[in-house]
Amino acid sequence: MSWIREGELNLIERLSANVLKAGPVPKHVAFIMDGNRRFARKKHVDRQEGHSQGFNKLAETLRWCLQLDIPEVTVYAFSIENFNRSREEVDGLMELAKLKFLRLLDEREKLERHGVCIRVLGDLTLLPLDLQQLIAKAVVATREHNRCFLNVCFAYTSRHEMANAVREMAWGVEQGLIKASDVSEALLSECLYSSNSPNPDLLIRTSGEVRLSDFLLWQTSHSCLVFQSVLWPEYSFWNLCDAVIQYQCNHASITKARELHQDEQRRQQLEADYACVAELLHHHGNGKPADAPRRQEAVTEYGVRREARVKDFLEALRNKRDSFLTELASQATKAAKGKKANPAENGDAKTETSSSPPYWVSTLCVSSTLLFTTDMIIRLGRLTPGYFRLLQRQVAGEVQTKPHDRAVNQIAMMLAIVGLGMSYYSAKQMTEKVRNQPPP
Repeated sequence: MSWIREGELNLIERLSANVLKAGPVPKHVAFIMDGNRRFARKKHVDRQEGHSQGFNKLAETLRWCLQLDIPEVTVYAFSIENFNRSREEVDGLMELAKLKFLRLLDEREKLERHGVCIRVLGDLTLLPLDLQQLIAKAVVATREHNRCFLNVCFAYTSRHEMANAVREMAWGVEQGLIKASDVSEALLSECLYSSNSPNPDLLIRTSGEVRLSDFLLWQTSHSCLVFQSVLWPEYSFWNLCDAVIQYQCNHASITKARELHQDEQRRQQLEADYACVAELLHHHGNGKPADAPRRQEAVTEYGVRREARVKDFLEALRNKRDSFLTELASQATKAAKGKKANPAENGDAKTETSSSPPYWVSTLCVSSTLLFTTDMIIRLGRLTPGYFRLLQRQVAGEVQTKPHDRAVNQIAMMLAIVGLGMSYYSAKQMTEKVRNQPPP
């Protein structure tokens, strides 16, 4: 299944979409795609099929979002807590992710045509190395696209993300890029995995659950939250329209809350700058209080220097993250070239190797096995039919024999049958092996 589905909405859907677009439309929608396993139980299929159907629904939902002029979508694909599930299910999800990211790399032309930028948010080091490399290749290949954005939260939880942001700021202080006084709520937001995206306007969770499950806790503090009872693989265009309508009904209050929060952030930052400047003036002014103009000028200069430090730190942080992804993508490219250069490692080699016997040896083995089987059949055919009937009656218990003799006869017949079966199987295997080898 393709990541991006082509096609238009039908007439009724297009009319409904146009009506919705007459009002405020969310620019960023986040989905908690819940209900794949319950859908699998409902349809009496295995869990892997449920997850596969969930991905197909994601591709369809992305098409609806494009039709509604929603340029950015974030999805909760795999939580760090999902590693606690059964080994079989986790391995299945990893294999599914590999297949989908391989498919994404095959669809680079389509993604470029639509301008889709793929970002993966989470701790990639928790994933298998080959999956890390595929993800890095996909991210690097679409990094320059800027028309629409798909953020895939994989190996992600919000608490892990915030803890990592704190570590990144501590790294900046240790490197001397920023000061401890530069640490703020706004800076922490810039150190999150989602720093390149605006906060979601609308968050949708399916399956009837009414909790966030550690998803975008920081980013959704001023978002419209919509909980819908439909299972994710059964999600429809009309479910999305219903969620957008709920966002439009609450748009005014959400916008006001965001503006108040931004004003509060600016006020807190200004107070922090005043406190830092007051301390500096106290140390350098021999304890004499500075006049208001001088204090205001000092605060302005300090704010400029702080913003410069923060800008340099964030640039260094982006370079560090980009270097990590670029290195992984480079490793994947080298590994792919190595496999092409050594087809024998992929099982594609058709030439004779030291581990396989020469052609004439395989032919001799097959011939010997066939001769042995033919000789056994001829020898058995020379026995009188009366003997076989007697042996059959003895095994069946129709003829009185000693238990010891009856057991020996049963074992003899079983060994004969097994021997014939093994001879036939050996001949068949060797014939196939010879058939697959090229002639000398």
